[in-house]
Amino acid sequence: MEEFRKRLNEASAALILLSKEFERLETDYSDILAEDYPFNKCLLEVVHGLLEWQETITGAMKRGETTNS
Repeated sequence: MEEFRKRLNEASAALILLSKEFERLETDYSDILAEDYPFNKCLLEVVHGLLEWQETITGAMKRGETTNS
């Protein structure tokens, strides 16, 4: 589980950087960025949701929970 949490943290950090870059480019390239956009919400909301999920997992691990707890 620790390796998963590490990878989730890395993914979160990468998505934060991607979101910042997306915001910077959105005004000039909105049509290109919107084409086949893979999420049903804005990228910032995706990042926020991922961070909340990460906190949930971290909290569960600190409490010693497992799959069947």
